[in-house]
Amino acid sequence: MAKTKRLNHKTIVIGPMPPGWGGARVSFKLFYDYLKEVSDQSLLHYDLPIRHHRDKNPPGGVNHFKTFIIVLLCLFRIPFVSRVIVFGSRNFCFSYGIFLLVVSKIFRKPFYIRLFGGHPMQNSIFRMAIAGSIVARLMSFADKIIVQTYVGAEEFPRYLRNKVSVIVGYRPGAGFPDETKNSKDSVCRFAYTGAISWSKGIGHLLDAFVEVSKRLDANKDIELHLYGSGEKELVDKCNSLDKVFYHGRVDNSVLRKDLSSYDVFIFPSLHDSEGHPGSVIEALMAALPVIASNWSGINEVIRNNENGLLVEPGDTQELADAIEKLIKDVELRNQLAKQALESSREFDAAHVLPRLAEAVGIKISYDYA
Repeated sequence: MAKTKRLNHKTIVIGPMPPGWGGARVSFKLFYDYLKEVSDQSLLHYDLPIRHHRDKNPPGGVNHFKTFIIVLLCLFRIPFVSRVIVFGSRNFCFSYGIFLLVVSKIFRKPFYIRLFGGHPMQNSIFRMAIAGSIVARLMSFADKIIVQTYVGAEEFPRYLRNKVSVIVGYRPGAGFPDETKNSKDSVCRFAYTGAISWSKGIGHLLDAFVEVSKRLDANKDIELHLYGSGEKELVDKCNSLDKVFYHGRVDNSVLRKDLSSYDVFIFPSLHDSEGHPGSVIEALMAALPVIASNWSGINEVIRNNENGLLVEPGDTQELADAIEKLIKDVELRNQLAKQALESSREFDAAHVLPRLAEAVGIKISYDYA
């Protein structure tokens, strides 16, 4: 039986909360809620950076004035806490985060960073020799630098490698099926969740879907369902195409229940800095094979011809070929679905969050009789 936990220490936890509902914000909220439940820490949360419009999806750009004020408040609190934990993008961590790191070390407070995205060191500051060298050297004072991807860990200078740990992206595994369903030969339903934007490859996806529709026999039925909010031009195009269904932004609890009714998930992102996208992980948990852009980072989650298919980013023809392949080859589709479900175990929050808490020096507070 669990005993009541005692709050013994204060910890500053910095990271972006929803809204909006981007992957980084969702994963940070999962971690923060987990800490509140199991740690012996009194948590002081600062929602940074501050956005101009948090309720928009995607949120408005960074409000640097308000962000600066909140960072100053954090700096004044650092002498009175036991540790500082920062979850953030490479832009935030290598700018405001450096000031937080320096003050933490002046007062001898442990400092931990969790970097979002797949290529943390591909930041513009590291293209400036002197500034980049100073920031990298200052990063060596962090107690731990935690990244999502193995390719991201390899980008760090050798003198920083002993500070770097890889802990994969994650989503809750609960609420998804424990087994796969067999797809039908007569219809194939594709799904995409995320921002409806050109940078996420939605333009290429719609063009590829139109191309495949022209190739198919009359007895092959296909549908494309898109969830998310974004650019009006693309939304209008979605609504104008036959057998393309645009649902807008749907609450994640509802989406998780519906996702397993589809046959294939598509993630055609043009972002070269993708890490372990939460939408892709959730698709695997729903036992969906995934067609995804072959970026380093994504290909740590999707293994070609094992749990999905990888295509050249921005190549509409190759994307259309992959879509057509999974429409016609039902046996392959079902095989990939089984491996998708199996591979998703690695990214289950129930397994990942305890490791992440340990990496930032958090002691679990429950004792069991």
